[in-house]
Amino acid sequence: MLKQNAEIVKAVLSNDSTVSGMQKEQVLAILTGSPQPAKPVLLTQAETAKFLAVSRQTVWNMTKSGHLKPAVLPNGQKRYRVRDLEKLTGIETGLTA
Repeated sequence: MLKQNAEIVKAVLSNDSTVSGMQKEQVLAILTGSPQPAKPVLLTQAETAKFLAVSRQTVWNMTKSGHLKPAVLPNGQKRYRVRDLEKLTGIETGLTA
């Protein structure tokens, strides 16, 4: 890809609020030829909110209403499966194995 095109894509990504932070990281890694970031399987509430481009309160409300079903770790913490979020949004991020 031409360097100019890569710069245009970077500029668009930095201003597009519909693309999650993880998706931006993946695209930028591809553009720069860097190794792609680690592929998480479970996300925290804050990471889930960022992935969905909503607030943490919305994630909590979605959990309470049953739209999101977190995995509960042995220590009681909740984590959200990337594959469930992909199904919910219809977005394929390539983060799941």
